[in-house]
Amino acid sequence: MTLEPIAALSVAIPPGLRLLNLALVDIGAGTSDIAVVKEGNITAYAMVPMGGDELTETLASHYLLDFHHAEDVKRQIALGETIEIKDILKNSGMVDSKAMLAQLQPMINDISGKIAGHILDLNQKPPDAVVCVGGGSLTPSLIATLADQLELPHNRVGIRTAEGFEAIRCQHPNLQGPQGVTPLGIAYHSFIFPPLPFITVTLNQANLMLWNVGEMTVGNALLSSGTSLASIYGRPGLGKTVTINGKIKAFPGTLGTAPIVQVNGQAATLDTPLNHGDQIEFVPGCSGQDARVALSDLFDLGAGEVKVNGRQLRIKPLITVNGREVASPGFEIPDRARVDFQPANSLKYILQEAGVPEYQLQSRSYAFVLGNEDKQIVWLPIKVEVNGQPAQLDDVVPWEAEVTYTLLPPHPILQEILEDTDACRLRVYVNDEELVINAPGAGILMDGKPVPTTAELIDGSTISLDHSISSAILSDIFQVYGLNPNLNARLVLKVNGSEAGFTTPIKAGDRIEVFWEE
Repeated sequence: MTLEPIAALSVAIPPGLRLLNLALVDIGAGTSDIAVVKEGNITAYAMVPMGGDELTETLASHYLLDFHHAEDVKRQIALGETIEIKDILKNSGMVDSKAMLAQLQPMINDISGKIAGHILDLNQKPPDAVVCVGGGSLTPSLIATLADQLELPHNRVGIRTAEGFEAIRCQHPNLQGPQGVTPLGIAYHSFIFPPLPFITVTLNQANLMLWNVGEMTVGNALLSSGTSLASIYGRPGLGKTVTINGKIKAFPGTLGTAPIVQVNGQAATLDTPLNHGDQIEFVPGCSGQDARVALSDLFDLGAGEVKVNGRQLRIKPLITVNGREVASPGFEIPDRARVDFQPANSLKYILQEAGVPEYQLQSRSYAFVLGNEDKQIVWLPIKVEVNGQPAQLDDVVPWEAEVTYTLLPPHPILQEILEDTDACRLRVYVNDEELVINAPGAGILMDGKPVPTTAELIDGSTISLDHSISSAILSDIFQVYGLNPNLNARLVLKVNGSEAGFTTPIKAGDRIEVFWEE
C-alpha cells in the first residue's frame, strides 16, 4: 500500500536522481498529486483537487458536448488540426484547435497555478526541475504555463514516459505515454515491496478475506466482516429505579448471553486463532430482558380482619403509583415511578380505616420552660392498645387482634406534664413522717398568668409554680396515711403546732400531727 505519486516517483525518478531537488506531478483525471524529493529523500507530498476532468468539463460546457465526446475532442487538440464536434442537440460543426485551446487557457492557468503554489509551499522555493506524468500532462501549454508559474526555464519542466526507465521495460501500447507511469510505478512498488498475504475463511458460509498481519482470531474475522462489537455479546436488559416510600430501589434487567462460536465444527471463542480455509459458524448473543416489576413483586397484598373499639373491620393495603391508587397484583410499575405503600396491618393505617381523624394521628413536639429548665415533650393526641398492651402507631398488628383507642385533647394538658411536680402533688410531714399526696400543692402560672391544671400547654411558654397558692386541705393526707380507729378517744389534729380541722388548708412542707387523746 502506497500513495500514487510516491509509486510513480519510484520509477520516474530513480534513487540516483533524488540528490537533486525535484518535484513530480501526476496530473490525473480528478486530482493532481505532487511529491518532492531532496537530498536523496522524499520530503513532502500533496494533492490538488483538480485535473483533466476540469478541462473536459470546460469544453463540454462551452460547446454543449457530452462528457465522453468532450474527452475525445480534448485529446485531439494536441494534433493542431480542425476538429469536428457534435453537440447534444445533434448539431455538427468544425472548430479550430487553437480556438479550443484559447477556451481552455484560463482553466490551464488555474490548474497550473494551484500546482505551482503547492510545490512552493512544500519546497519553500522553486525546485531544480519538475517531472510531469499522467494523462493530464499532455494538455497543450500546461507544461509551459507551469514553468512560468514557477519561474523556471521551460526546459526544466518536462514530461516523463516509460521509455528509458532503468527498472522496467514495457511494450504495452496503452502504457507508453505519461499516463502509464503511475500504473507501472504501482506494479514496480508491489514487486519490490510484496503486499502482506491474505487468508480466506468462511463466516456463516460466506467467504471472507483477512489481511494476515499476524495471528488472526475469530474476533478479527467478525470485525472485518462488519459485525459491530456491540452486537457480538447480548446487551444487558435495561434496569428500573422505583422510589418506594421515599427510598430509591434499583431493579436490574437480565444479563445478555454470550455468542455461540464454532470453528470447523468445534466449540471456539473469539480468541481462537484462524488458519487459511477455516469455517466459522457464529450466532450472536441474545440481549437480556428489561426489568419488569409487578405490584405483587414488591408487597404483600393480603387483607385481614381486626376489631377496633368493638367494631369488626376488614383491612386491605393502600398502594399508590405516581399518586394514583392501584390494586391489581399484576400491575407493572413503570421506570422512575413513585410508589407509596401502606401495609394493611399497620396500626396507623388500621386507625385511619376506622375513621380516626388524621390530626389525631400526628404527633407534635412542644417546648417550654419549667423552673428555669428547658423542657420538651412529644404529644400524640391518641392512646392505643392492642390486645390490652400499649402500642405505637408504627406497630404491625396481627390479624384478628383487638385494637382499642382513646382520643386525647389535641394539645397536651398541664396536668399531664406536671403530674410529678408540686402542681399536682403535695409533700408534707405527718407525725414526723414525710408523705406525698395527690393534691395541688402549688398554683400554676403560664407566662405569668394563673391557669388551672386542665389548661392546654402553649408551645414555647414559660411555666412556674406559686407555692403560696394551694387548694389542699388536711383531710387529703388520709389518701396515703392510715389511722387506726379508737372509739374511746378524741382525734387531735394540728398544723405547725396549731389546732386544726379536716378542712384546714395545708401547703408544702407543713408539719402535721395526728393522734388520739383519751
